[in-house]
Amino acid sequence: MSYLRKFSTNEIKIDRSFILGMLDDPEDEMIAEGVEHRATEEKLIAMGCDMGQGFLYSPALPLGEALDWAACYAHP
Repeated sequence: MSYLRKFSTNEIKIDRSFILGMLDDPEDEMIAEGVEHRATEEKLIAMGCDMGQGFLYSPALPLGEALDWAACYAHP
């Protein structure tokens, strides 16, 4: 992970395996793929995370349905 510091990025996506135990293990307080429960979402928000993805928001969708779903949240 420290290698990522060498890249000019504004955000990164971390696999859900990094946050699965975050409610029970402080070492798992990472961001933010695999958000499946409100408690996880609330803790991520409290930590300053303003983006997440997971089944809490939507199940995996075929491309067309995903684009329709995302259009509801697109910024003008």
